[in-house]
Amino acid sequence: MLRAEDYFELEKRNITPADLEKQIARLNLGTIPLNIIRPCHPGEGISLIPPTRIAEYRQAWADVVGKGRASKFIPASGAATRMFQALLQYQADATHPVELLGGLETSLECFPFFDALTHTLRQQGQHLETLRSNKDFTTILNALLHPQGLNYANLPKALLPFHRYPQEIRTGLEEHIHDGVRLIQDNQHRVRVHITVSPEHREPIQQHLTAISEKWAASRSTVDFEISIQPPDTETIALDPKGNLVRTEIGTLLFRPGGHGSLLRNLQNCRGDIVLISNIDNVVPDHLKPSILEWRALLGGCLANLQSRIFSLLQTLAQNQSQESTLRACEAFMQHELNDSLPRFYPKWTITGKTAFFQGYFNRPVRVCGMVKNTGDPGGGPFWVEDRTGTISKQIVEQAQIDPHSPTQQELFKQSTHFNPVDMVCGLRNFQGDAFDLAHYVDPDTAFVAKKSYRGTPIQVLEWPGLWNGGMANWLTIFIEIPRTTFNPVKTYLDWLHQNHQPPS
Repeated sequence: MLRAEDYFELEKRNITPADLEKQIARLNLGTIPLNIIRPCHPGEGISLIPPTRIAEYRQAWADVVGKGRASKFIPASGAATRMFQALLQYQADATHPVELLGGLETSLECFPFFDALTHTLRQQGQHLETLRSNKDFTTILNALLHPQGLNYANLPKALLPFHRYPQEIRTGLEEHIHDGVRLIQDNQHRVRVHITVSPEHREPIQQHLTAISEKWAASRSTVDFEISIQPPDTETIALDPKGNLVRTEIGTLLFRPGGHGSLLRNLQNCRGDIVLISNIDNVVPDHLKPSILEWRALLGGCLANLQSRIFSLLQTLAQNQSQESTLRACEAFMQHELNDSLPRFYPKWTITGKTAFFQGYFNRPVRVCGMVKNTGDPGGGPFWVEDRTGTISKQIVEQAQIDPHSPTQQELFKQSTHFNPVDMVCGLRNFQGDAFDLAHYVDPDTAFVAKKSYRGTPIQVLEWPGLWNGGMANWLTIFIEIPRTTFNPVKTYLDWLHQNHQPPS
């Protein structure tokens, strides 16, 4: 039952009571498992870039960038709390041995925050090396993680220091801008970046981006940045074990972010043409950038090349619908370039029916996804998936989407050799230059229900179809194998000690 004040909370988020009923029904339905047929492998769903096409892709990307068609989209809404979870747990239990601190005890000077931590403790009348010698890590961690110090456990990853250079310390966001200047700067020296943030982090990130832009302006590069927050109407409610709406300690409805699929609207509203999507934490120092940015340029060139040929086919179909030769070209492109199969009853269709099919099939958003070999990392993988209409397509699938009670499906998931590092290039406009309505290409069945806890009580929460999973289920999709060296995320503070996040030796 809704209370009077609940309607105010719903209205504030632009959520109608009918929308709320749909969320409750979806939570009660639970996760609808996907039906994976087999994993994608190189040559069977995952493509390799032929050496003979590298020059062609480089040129295609250079043409797109020069015309100002390329931009970056960086999801950066989350706080860094999970990065420091082990340190927070250490603080919460005084019986933990200091060995659990790992590199923080033995390699403190190798972290990018070392100078800032030293300075903060000095302002508090403390000496870092003395505290370290005395194994007073409680004081060190208070200065590192909490508001009385650097407050890193509550900052967004975008504002954390990531890499040390002789003359500066760069945040993850600043590394992304450096990447953008090298990769997507157009002929007018303009770099377009869209970053999604949480409301509480908007102002400090705005200030940081302004400072970064001023630095680049001195070298004649213009950084055009936009900031957006997750639309409030994508927030979701939760249910307790009895099916009741979960409420906060003050009695209001508990609303939670609806997962990264909520950012699909942000991607739509960024008004991009060809957009690179990269996670905020997947950046490297300058000395490792050339080879990694080369691969991203090749992914972009591959998309630009495919998109150009798709547009040509669509224009030909629109001009002359009865040409058998055009249909043969469409069939070959679908099967050999996009690795998709013709519909089962396609041979029985008329020329008019085949033409209409290809006009719908090709006129969709397109994405090229970089896939790396999985060496044990958690995350989704590329699979051939059959939907409830019997259509088989390539999808990125998370383990939470697999039927936990099906040994066959679980075994198929384990057979995946690759996973998605969220390095994607997306074509968001059609052959007439108009933006696609991305909401039309979502598979709503891929929303899933997760089990969490709130104030010690188990709850069920709803997450919308993922940005690169069900949110893009009906896009034209190409998987490209890229080297493992392109994937260097900082998921925990210990990842900063990896050689790929250290200065060159």
